[in-house]
Amino acid sequence: MSGPVFVDTNVIVSARDGRFPTQQRHCEAWLKALAARRMMVISVQVLKEHRNALRRKLQLDDATAHSATRALFHWCTAPLDVAEVARAMDIERDYRTSWWDALIIASAKAAGCGFLLTEDAQWAATIAGVRIIDPSTAPEAVLGAA
Repeated sequence: MSGPVFVDTNVIVSARDGRFPTQQRHCEAWLKALAARRMMVISVQVLKEHRNALRRKLQLDDATAHSATRALFHWCTAPLDVAEVARAMDIERDYRTSWWDALIIASAKAAGCGFLLTEDAQWAATIAGVRIIDPSTAPEAVLGAA
């Protein structure tokens, strides 16, 4: 496999969440593998959701949540503008996803990502040409050996 992998907010947050150690290990392994290969992509939507989840879900203080979110800025290369909003409307209608999920998929597609890494198992295997990957799948099974 070649090309970038769009990472959903839930994977990044789960990598920090020690309440579910198996899930945390899977997500950490993916983030490390993608970072090492420089294949991770996120959007502004993920940054906003990430900051909010760290404060609300993990109960981190503002300074820690802000620092952790700033650390992701480098990976924020996926577009999210009028074109992605228009594409998201079609995805939402055609695939019956939620609005927020449709925006993620549209942004992933616009960034040239063939894969979307997410814990949201309700999605089909492929949407709008973007293959959905669950982080419980070993990174090497999708990315190949390092």
